[in-house]
Amino acid sequence: MQRSTIQRWLARLCLIAGFGLAAGFAVAYLRAQYCQFTWLTMGLHDYGIYTNVLWNSAHGELFRYVVDENYLATHLSFSLLLLAPLFHLSEHPFLLTVVQWCCALGGGAWVVALARRIGCNWPLTAALVFLFLGYPFTQMSLLCEFHGVHLYYVLLPWLYACAVFRRGWVWLPLLLIAGLREEAIFLVIPMLLYLARTQRWRAGYAYAAAGAAYGLLAIVALYPAINGFPIWERRADVVAPELVKNSLTALGLRRRLFTVLRLLLPALPFLRRDWAPIAIIPSLALVIPLCSAVSHHYRLDRHYSASVFTLLVLALLEALRRDHARHPARANTPRLALAAFFILATLIAHRVYGTAPWWRPNPRPVYLRTSDEGRAVLRALPHLPPDGILLTDEYRAGMCANRRDLVTFRTVAVKPHMPDVIFVPLDMFTSYRAGMIATLINVDHLGVTWFDRHNVILQRGADTNRLGDVLALANELTRTVAFAASGAASARLTREGDGDSIRVWRGRVGDARRQLIGGKSIQLGPGEWTARFWLRGEAPADPQAPWGRLDVAVNGIALAESAILPQTAPPGSFCTQDVRVTLTATNWVEPRVFGGPASLWMDRVVFIPAN
Repeated sequence: MQRSTIQRWLARLCLIAGFGLAAGFAVAYLRAQYCQFTWLTMGLHDYGIYTNVLWNSAHGELFRYVVDENYLATHLSFSLLLLAPLFHLSEHPFLLTVVQWCCALGGGAWVVALARRIGCNWPLTAALVFLFLGYPFTQMSLLCEFHGVHLYYVLLPWLYACAVFRRGWVWLPLLLIAGLREEAIFLVIPMLLYLARTQRWRAGYAYAAAGAAYGLLAIVALYPAINGFPIWERRADVVAPELVKNSLTALGLRRRLFTVLRLLLPALPFLRRDWAPIAIIPSLALVIPLCSAVSHHYRLDRHYSASVFTLLVLALLEALRRDHARHPARANTPRLALAAFFILATLIAHRVYGTAPWWRPNPRPVYLRTSDEGRAVLRALPHLPPDGILLTDEYRAGMCANRRDLVTFRTVAVKPHMPDVIFVPLDMFTSYRAGMIATLINVDHLGVTWFDRHNVILQRGADTNRLGDVLALANELTRTVAFAASGAASARLTREGDGDSIRVWRGRVGDARRQLIGGKSIQLGPGEWTARFWLRGEAPADPQAPWGRLDVAVNGIALAESAILPQTAPPGSFCTQDVRVTLTATNWVEPRVFGGPASLWMDRVVFIPAN
């Protein structure tokens, strides 16, 4: 086979692999983000705060959140107001995660446009896009809750494109970057100075000087003028010299070195000749987090890599542009080795320390499937009244922050606010928050407007007659074993419609007494107990065949058992069957289900004390 034919096949392989993997990772991100969202991992900080800030800004109260807080006390993020109108298009709580995902895709589109503009062929362009979207730093950032810095993915490439090709428009992305955070403008000054020097662009020096002047003014004068206190008081846990000194341990220094090595891995082919843009353009964006006292800052965890890694990719593009300018003929060569290096480096880095669910030995469950608890919260959200101060816990706050007034149990402990609505999980009525909830119910005359097995909505002036049912169900939860949380490999975990996850056994002839449920125990005191199993079945082909067996065991020994009686119910509904058990002392008891030829759908068991 001729060399040109091999090159064509390799070029085609790099092209398909680069764009294919980039698209696959992008789809995987969105799916993983939604799954993670339903696991209630995006609470008040930071997701709920951004949602509440932007919702209030869209409705005329700029930067207001948690009743009386001002986001400008956190960051001077004036550019975030551009996102506020999106809440007039959709108020879904997942909106900001979609915006975050779109920012990354927008950055990928900029990488394609810039790579083609500087003369990269399609295989190399595809590899660069995969590097940008698939590298672990991007993974960590996208699989983190929304933060304003995700706009760097779009704004930084836009600034570079203007500085190189459309200098008359430099002011616009530069202005938006300056308004993203008080220190954001400093991150692009090395790039402006580098391009001003290498391209004899005098205006670049002026832009850099103006940016530095605004950054200093924002930190020294504008921030304290707006908030009434200096910024270093708010950042004391990050910039305090004593804390920074204490973080410079052997472990801290190794972690910082590992961060730099991980960042520079894709740039290895350029370090011999085209090292200057790679060393200069992302320099300040890297130095700032490395000098922080906070571990996830200098490790570039969460969203802290958004600016640094984007600037590194731009530095790679600048190195390629300069190389093509010095050697115009090289722009027409395949450069397959470089494209293959970008793809392989991204895959290897992902395999070693990536977080996305693809090609990982033990991906986190929160990225793979949705949570019953989160889906139950989403079902309850339409029943929340739109007005009034809403009190909820830190975890649900991220899902219901698209409203005017929101507080959590943690924030009301600092600044008391009397709620008009309370939205809490049912088990919180028996937790350490139960006393506070009971006090609020008695003082504010809150009644129940919604409750299921998972969540309760209380509202001022609502009917209080249903409180007894809620408290009874809450007490029952402390004696409930959900079969979705236990089970054997024989019983498959599934769900019906938007309901809870359940265990399903498709009956098998000759496979009787196979344990379907077990492995989860509950502690009960001495006395008579009724184990109420919630399940339903489908009759086996042989009407004489047993349906299965229920029992309650201690240390694997059955204390009481009963054959499963024929039970049928429509999908989504369950029948009950009781098993009586006597305990002579406090013990851990395990409810078990054994299957046979009958198909079974199993939901839970509730232990009820005898009267």
